[in-house]
Amino acid sequence: MDDAQFSNIDRKLFDRLHRGSLDPIAFHLADGRTLRGQVIEIRRFGAAGNVVGALAGEIRLAGDSGEISVSYAQIDHLE
Repeated sequence: MDDAQFSNIDRKLFDRLHRGSLDPIAFHLADGRTLRGQVIEIRRFGAAGNVVGALAGEIRLAGDSGEISVSYAQIDHLE
């Protein structure tokens, strides 16, 4: 995942969580699946401050079928 893709997903997620609806978020994945749920946890990895490395992230969701984790790299877009 390049920096632009990471930033795009991260910005949209931030906007949705802080300014959007409280309804579950739909994550449309690159493989065509859609995951819908409430965000439980967001973890970011990689280049931050003095740390060198590729940007990456993981989101843990609570949905109808339980908890699931999805990486930023799997996400095509969210609504």
